[in-house]
Amino acid sequence: MNDNAPQTIVVGVDGSDASRAALTFAVQEALLRGANVEVVTAWSTPTYEESILGLQAAALRERAEESQEALIKDVVGGLERTPDIIRTVEHTDAGQLLVDRSADGAMLVVGATDKGRLSRAVLGSASTYAVRHAKVPVVVVPDQE
Repeated sequence: MNDNAPQTIVVGVDGSDASRAALTFAVQEALLRGANVEVVTAWSTPTYEESILGLQAAALRERAEESQEALIKDVVGGLERTPDIIRTVEHTDAGQLLVDRSADGAMLVVGATDKGRLSRAVLGSASTYAVRHAKVPVVVVPDQE
């Protein structure tokens, strides 16, 4: 790793309000640190029902890219300064992708929605996976509702 290269803050987004809050935090933190932000979105293969409805892999990837871009524009659109933003959209497991992409980063930022005690107890979310497996500090930003 180049010591003069800017740090990268990796943030997972899925289009939710919680991921919007996470991206907002990551952008603000990056501006304070002089860091880049890598915005990471994972998408999955269509279910049988989605296949019947005609949602094919290329369309799902395009939808993931469009959702990510809309969220980025929503968060940074009105800012005077923005960090450099790296966009990553991959067809894979979201939790593993976040852990892998953040391995050389300064931190990983994920969003979380309060779903109640029972949901949290059985939650197999990307955020939970990232907290358990990331090798860098993880910031979990709550939904701002």
